Amino acid sequence: MAGSSRKKKTIYLFVGIFVALVVFRIFLPVILKNSINKTLGSSLEHYVASIEDLDLSLLTGSYFIEGLVVRKRAANQKTPFIRINEIEVNISWQMIFKGKLVLDVIGQGTRVQLVDGEDNEKNEPQTNLQKESASNWTDALDAVVPLSIQSIRFNDTTLNFSNKKIKGFETFRLNLAVVEIEHLTDPNFLKNNLSPFLVKGDFADDTPFGLDGGIDLTLQEPRFDINFKLSSFDLQKVNRLLRYYVPLDISTGSLTVFAEMTGSMKNAEGYARVFADDLDIVELGQQYQSGRHFLFEWVGGFANWILQVITDGAIATEIPLKISNEETEVDSGTAIWKTLENAADKIPRRFK
Repeated sequence: MAGSSRKKKTIYLFVGIFVALVVFRIFLPVILKNSINKTLGSSLEHYVASIEDLDLSLLTGSYFIEGLVVRKRAANQKTPFIRINEIEVNISWQMIFKGKLVLDVIGQGTRVQLVDGEDNEKNEPQTNLQKESASNWTDALDAVVPLSIQSIRFNDTTLNFSNKKIKGFETFRLNLAVVEIEHLTDPNFLKNNLSPFLVKGDFADDTPFGLDGGIDLTLQEPRFDINFKLSSFDLQKVNRLLRYYVPLDISTGSLTVFAEMTGSMKNAEGYARVFADDLDIVELGQQYQSGRHFLFEWVGGFANWILQVITDGAIATEIPLKISNEETEVDSGTAIWKTLENAADKIPRRFK
């Protein structure tokens, strides 16, 4: 009888532990979700962030977040500043065998909404972002992804810019099909000691662009080597923005850019090769919104006419770029001279 009683107690003990684990597993996502939302709610000063749902896969060492939303505090926007539909966070098993516990992050369906013209100041989105300290954003990120990140991949990302004060202007859209970076924690194992990254997408729905290269974020002063390419961007698509911020608008013309930059955040050097095809600023019969608009149009049109004559109808230049002690320097004098000196066919449409 004593042996039978001990067996029953052992069975009850195992059943109790199993039930406790099941209950714990059921409520753990809710506990984690509430904990993350509490931290997100207190991390940011000018924004408020939250997640809508969280699920766990203990067998694979993964968790899934649905609906990460960031909104401005004291803003009446229906559309949030940032929304990420899905985030999948996985343990990097490859790095486990190297003795590191790090994570791989995959995002799906990111939308970023930049809105200007909500108050009397221009560039309001940038002003708000600058007010929020980097440490606050780091705290918010740590709440969602508590360990070091080994790789990031975001699919289907869209950045929308709108200005409520520009009549007839809806949204300027930047679509990013892929944003990825790998080997964030171990770039020293790679040939050039830089974590490779890739950004591919299009401006205004139909102009392809690419950004790629490498970066080392493990250093106190991060190093980078980046390439940027924009192909045949129709300048008429930004007329309403140019008219509001300059004011100036483009009758016809397309823009192609090849740019490279290498160095660190404090000191770097590079260049941008810029090509303007079929550029025309002043159009016969054009209506001007102000005397300032008229002046900019005709000064810009006259300068464009001179360049068209000198360069046989196509404008091209190579602009030296430099970062010195965290200050960006653009050698505009060299850029203007190269424009006057070189026709478009003398500057190759490629990277150096």
